[in-house]
Amino acid sequence: MAEWGPIMAKRTTTRGSRAPSPVAPKSQIRVSAKASRWRKLRFKMQDQRHANWCWAAVAASVADYYGRGAKFTQCVIANVELDREDCCRPTGGLSIVPFDVPHVLGAPLYRIGCAPNLGAERQAQLKEIRREIDGQRPVCARVIWTKGNTSRVAAGAHFITIFGYLPGTDRLAIEDPWLAPSYQEISYKDLCNDYDGRGIWTHTYFTRPPRP
Repeated sequence: MAEWGPIMAKRTTTRGSRAPSPVAPKSQIRVSAKASRWRKLRFKMQDQRHANWCWAAVAASVADYYGRGAKFTQCVIANVELDREDCCRPTGGLSIVPFDVPHVLGAPLYRIGCAPNLGAERQAQLKEIRREIDGQRPVCARVIWTKGNTSRVAAGAHFITIFGYLPGTDRLAIEDPWLAPSYQEISYKDLCNDYDGRGIWTHTYFTRPPRP
């Protein structure tokens, strides 16, 4: 199954901005303000700069987490992936932006040195997610949007990042570039088959620190 696909239609929501986070400290585990039992990484998702740039926002956020955010911004990643030179230029209020297009996530993560491969066409097991978070490595995921809970016909796709879990439960902390800077705490079951009410998890992208 290809990982291409546009994100969902724009929802009415307050979309804030966030300054780039500094180079991550040695310990990336942060304590949740809601419950000290949560194990959460110091991962900050960027708000996607264009409607279809969930892939660029996730890749840039992972690069930022691993201390490479200054080099790999969303538009720089888009220029390389789309073989363009204009992705960092102002759009001037254009209703149609030529480089605002869907794309894959595995290739940019691998290209910037923050992934060991191009990803896997499967859902990660809960124990794998916990292992990665404990190892201070966020896990990225692709979900497809369906036309309804009774349909499994794909109607676009989206990329998100898992950055925490609640020990002893199946609860996960999710960062979504469409909702940044807020995050969600949902069950593993819902992430797998009912993300945001109609999303199905199809691909997993394990990350790693870039090699020197």
